[in-house]
Amino acid sequence: MLALLAAVVITSLPESIQLYTTDRAALTRRHDLRLAPETWKRLAAFDQSWLDALNGVNYEKLDVDGRIDYTLFRDHLQFQIRESARQQQRIAAVGHLLPFAPALLGLEQDRQAMRFAEPERAAALLHEIRSRIGNTTPRGEDKLLANRAALFAQDYRRTLKRWFDFYHGYDPQFAWWAAQPYKALDEALDAYSKFLREKVTGIAPDDRDTITGDPVGRDALLAELRHEFIPYTPEELIEIANAEFAWCGREMRKASRELGHGDDWKKALEQVKRQYM
Repeated sequence: MLALLAAVVITSLPESIQLYTTDRAALTRRHDLRLAPETWKRLAAFDQSWLDALNGVNYEKLDVDGRIDYTLFRDHLQFQIRESARQQQRIAAVGHLLPFAPALLGLEQDRQAMRFAEPERAAALLHEIRSRIGNTTPRGEDKLLANRAALFAQDYRRTLKRWFDFYHGYDPQFAWWAAQPYKALDEALDAYSKFLREKVTGIAPDDRDTITGDPVGRDALLAELRHEFIPYTPEELIEIANAEFAWCGREMRKASRELGHGDDWKKALEQVKRQYM
């Protein structure tokens, strides 16, 4: 994978786009910890290297197909770079609620780098991470950030399990030293996630109706729309949708009156449903 190892050189755009796609897929498999800032920094650097190379292509000398490839590829790279920056910001914004995250992610990063865990040291680190969770006491937090941190904490549990399962199956020393600290840390992560969701965000454990989300913000929405070549703002799209919805309402009432039900379009729908399969 030359583009991963050396400076990017673009000759043929179709071949270069195919190479970029293959290399980026390999890179995301290597850097698969989506809550690790290093992942997004590495992806941003990779995309920026391709954008720099693309900027060196003489657009005026391209044929029509080449110009289309150029424009779409440039838009894709710019979008991916913005997305990497946004993800880093999302992670950083809840860093104070998850101060233990770097140490926990470091376990899996070491495993991926083939730096195998020493059982006794791993057990001590698990104890240390659990202590950090116990010493984290959020107060007066933004509910949206608390909810995000709660979701992240569950993701860290899955990362921790993947790390633990890798060693636990074949290393008796690791099992002896780390099994109990792992269980205690896993329970602490789960409890902390529930604490953030229930006590800070204010969502009861049995609440299945409250819709929680993580708004990306207007700037991110504008970037998404530009990426899809949609020439409207979010506000304009809502205005268009309301106008189309109002038109649908008028047409439904019009049809209802023709069927003899006045403006009761629901009754007209029932009549049509009964008469036609």
